[in-house]
Amino acid sequence: ADIDAAETPEERLGLIRFLTANLEDRLRAAPNDVEGWRRLARTYQVLGEPNRALAAFASAADAGDGRVDVLFEYAQAVRDAAPDDAPWPPLAIALLEKILETTPDHADSLWLLASYAAETEDARRARAYYERLATLTAIDPARRATAEQRLRDLR
Repeated sequence: ADIDAAETPEERLGLIRFLTANLEDRLRAAPNDVEGWRRLARTYQVLGEPNRALAAFASAADAGDGRVDVLFEYAQAVRDAAPDDAPWPPLAIALLEKILETTPDHADSLWLLASYAAETEDARRARAYYERLATLTAIDPARRATAEQRLRDLR
């Protein structure tokens, strides 16, 4: 199937949905294909189907056996699927905390957890996460400066 051969946007979308269904069928037969599940999840995100995207990310996380990049992408998808005015989903927080259990210096997870703690007015936890961020050597200098500023703001 060639997407470029589809002449109208409707034909392209139909072909993409057909290919997506085929990928999902293939993955059900090969459930350990982490990258396939990630590709399927991203496709569902683009198609505006967040529940199906989250199910595919969950399958990728199961197949990924604790891979930090997969868990982080899943956590982001869970957070992004929630309405803007909704509290952070507990699953997103749990995934980020799970990442820190195996990779305590994972800057992106620390950053999101610090943001979450600050948003929920948990100054003690926000401070702890920003302190960890400020001491990381492998962090962008601008991000370190922002973490240091937020620490000062919390004092």
